[in-house]
Amino acid sequence: MGAHLRGPRGRRVNLAQTRVIVDALTALPTDLPTDLGGDLLTKAEALLLDEAAHLGPRDLAVLGSRILERLAPQIAEEAEYQALLTAERRAHATTRATLRRRGDGSTDLHARIPDHVAGRLHIFFNAITAPRRRHLNDQHTLDTPFGPLTPPPEDEVANLPLDRQRGIAFVSLLEHIPTHHLPRHGGKATTLTVLIDSDTLRRDLDAAGVASTSAGDRITAGEARRLACQAQILPAVLGGESEILDLGRESRCFTPAQRKALNLRDKECTTLGCSMPAEFSEAHHKVPWAQGGKTDLADGILLCPFHHHRAHDPAWNINYHHDGTTTFTRRQ
Repeated sequence: MGAHLRGPRGRRVNLAQTRVIVDALTALPTDLPTDLGGDLLTKAEALLLDEAAHLGPRDLAVLGSRILERLAPQIAEEAEYQALLTAERRAHATTRATLRRRGDGSTDLHARIPDHVAGRLHIFFNAITAPRRRHLNDQHTLDTPFGPLTPPPEDEVANLPLDRQRGIAFVSLLEHIPTHHLPRHGGKATTLTVLIDSDTLRRDLDAAGVASTSAGDRITAGEARRLACQAQILPAVLGGESEILDLGRESRCFTPAQRKALNLRDKECTTLGCSMPAEFSEAHHKVPWAQGGKTDLADGILLCPFHHHRAHDPAWNINYHHDGTTTFTRRQ
């Protein structure tokens, strides 16, 4: 097949443009009024062939999708409505979600969802990943006529691949879904409960320990401690013979007023170099509540989801500085 084709007027049309034109003509409704039928098809073909002289395939496809509105506006709205209605019904009928455990601690999620739902998900991802910015008066740099004396610290999360950032955002989104609007099971809202015994909870970060969840998963004690910081996770602390010593976390949660104060004070994730705004960060106890920490402003800091995971990872040491910043160093 040749690289170029010629239209009725002798214009050169390449293969990609030809496919676009054929698709646009095929998409025209077949039940047109008799006074529009063949005439509209001829006009549409002529217009697209003429525009192909100076439009690439992408722009030509945009024109093709609006050809009816341009040539027959009196029927375009009804035709668009019918096309959208058909697409919505098809998208609803084909909506699927599958979860497949890989056996390595992770699960593959494959989903097919309507375009408008995917658009909302894209907005949510952008809300968590995109608003990274630095303070105008960064205390770690000093601007001079010759540039900053100290280079600004690198934003580690912003340098991650985009799909990795979106994965972190998706996990954070799931962990922060308000449960009071979810369907109720057994007379109470859907809630994840983390079961951990009191001795394991109070061990050092690098000490071995496991916990289990009401979903039937086994997790490390460090992950259990991190989840216990989240408002939608219910920790059940067990004593001897698995009796429940404590069920709930109201006293461990920062109150809305405290959270507002943390946002005003820290303004963003306190990790040096991280610019995730406070609105997308999580409250973290510098002294774990399981080890006697208090839920007050002096003991609370803001960490983004990425660095909050790191704070509970035994492979890292967390360092709190007098200027309110946080740094991490790998353990030897």
